[in-house]
Amino acid sequence: MTVILDIDILIFIPPSAKAKPMKSTETRTLSLSHSFCMVVGSMLGVGIFLYPPTVAKLCSPTLYFLTWIFGGFIALAGAASCAELSTMMPKAGGDYHFQRTALNPSIAFATGWVLFLGIFSGSIATMSVALFQYQIPTLLGKDFSTLIWSYPWGGGLSYTNFGACVTVLVLSAICKIGIRSSGWLQLIFTAIPLVSLFFFSLYALGTFEGLPPSTSPAQNTLLGWMEAYLVVYFAYSGWNSIIYIAGDIQHPHKNIPRALIGGTLSTTVLYVLLCGTFVYVLGFDTLAQTIEAGTAIAGILGGSLLETTMTVLIALAILASINGTLLAGARTGHSMGKDGLFFNQKLSQDAIISIQCIWSIILILTGRFETLTQLTSLAMLLTGSITVSIIFVLRYRKPDDHRPYRCTGYPLIPLTYLVCNLSILGFFLFQALGKTSTLFTQEETDFWSHWKDWYPLFGLCLFILAFGIHTVWRRSLKVK
Repeated sequence: MTVILDIDILIFIPPSAKAKPMKSTETRTLSLSHSFCMVVGSMLGVGIFLYPPTVAKLCSPTLYFLTWIFGGFIALAGAASCAELSTMMPKAGGDYHFQRTALNPSIAFATGWVLFLGIFSGSIATMSVALFQYQIPTLLGKDFSTLIWSYPWGGGLSYTNFGACVTVLVLSAICKIGIRSSGWLQLIFTAIPLVSLFFFSLYALGTFEGLPPSTSPAQNTLLGWMEAYLVVYFAYSGWNSIIYIAGDIQHPHKNIPRALIGGTLSTTVLYVLLCGTFVYVLGFDTLAQTIEAGTAIAGILGGSLLETTMTVLIALAILASINGTLLAGARTGHSMGKDGLFFNQKLSQDAIISIQCIWSIILILTGRFETLTQLTSLAMLLTGSITVSIIFVLRYRKPDDHRPYRCTGYPLIPLTYLVCNLSILGFFLFQALGKTSTLFTQEETDFWSHWKDWYPLFGLCLFILAFGIHTVWRRSLKVK
C-alpha cells in the first residue's frame, strides 16, 4: 500500500510540484498515512455491507458490477478535481473555504452552515446510533433498545442513544487533545478493517466453491438504475474528507493528491472486490434478499466466530467514519468561526468541537438526525457541484497561477463529475416534486403523514434562503 502511494506517476504529480513546496503558517501534523486513512475511513462504513443487496434488487448481475465500478470512477473524478483546488488553497474548510475564496461569500455562508449543522452533525449522529443499534448489541448479546428514562412528552433515552452520546463525547474529547491524536485513531480504526476485509475477500474467493449465476431474468430499467446509482453514490461518499483538514496535512502539494486519489482508488478496488465476494458466496438471487451482506457471508464461511469478527470489523469501520466526519466538521466550523460566522463571534477550535458535539447529541436524543439527513440530501449534491465547478472558474480567471497538482483529464474528468452530480440532483428533485404534487390530493390525516416527502425540497430551500439572507446582510453593511 505504501509503495503504491509513493509512486508519483500513479497520480500524475508533475515534477514542478516538487520544486515549489507550499508554504503555510498553519501547524501541519498529519502525515500521508493519516491523510490516506482519513479518506478510506470516511468512505468505508456500513454502506458497503447494506447497499449491495439493494443494488442487486434493481439491476442485472452485469449492471450490478458496472454500477459499482462507475460509482468509483465518479468518486475518483471528484477526488482529482478537489486535489487541484486543495493544493492551490491548502487550508481548512474545504467547500466553504474554496467557495469563499473563489466565488461568493454568501454561497460559502450557505454551504458552511449546511455542512456544519446538517451534513456533518447529522452523519455523526446517524452513524453513532447505528453502531449501538446493530453492531454493539450483536457483539454483547444484549438489547440496547430498553429505555433508561422516559421523556414527559413521549419517547425516552435508550441504551442505544446513551451509547451513541458517549461515543460522540469520547471522540470529541480526543479531537480536543489534538488533531494528531484523532489522526492516529483514524489510522488504527481504518487500517484494521481495510487490510482484514481485503484478505477476507481473497480467502472467500479462493476457498469457497461459488454458487451458480442468477436464474432470475434481468430487469434493467433507467429508473431502476438511477435508484441503484443513488445508493452507490452515497456508499462512496466521504472521499473528499481531507479537503476540510487540508491545513493540517504535511507537504500538502504532494500528500493531498496522493491521499485523495490513492485512498479513493483503494476503496474502489476493495468495494468491487467485496461486491464480487458477496455474489460469489451468496449467489446473486440470495444477495438481493439479504439485509446485511457482510455477516451473512461470514456466517457461511466461518460460522459464529467469523461472523463475530466481521461484526467487529464493521464496528471499527463505523468508528472510523464517525471520527473522520467529526474531524472534517470541526475544521470546517473553525474556518467559519475565524470569519465570524457564528453570530459575529470568532470562536476557537475547542469551542467549535464543543458546539458540534452538543448539537450531535441533541440530534441523537431527539431522534431528529434522520430528518436532518433527508433535509440536506439535495443541498449536499448542490454544494459538491458548486465546489467542483470552481476548477473551471479558476482555470479561466487565473490560468497562470501555480498549481502543484493539475487535475488529470481536465476538462473531461471534472465535467463528467458535474454532469453525473447534476443528473442525480435533477433526479432527486423530480422525485421530490412528483411526491409533493400528490400530497395536495390526500386526505388531511394522510397529508401530514406524508409531509416528510417535502424534506429534500425544504432543505434545498433552506440553502437558498441562507444565501439570500447573507446577501441582504452584506449589502446592508455596505450601505451603512
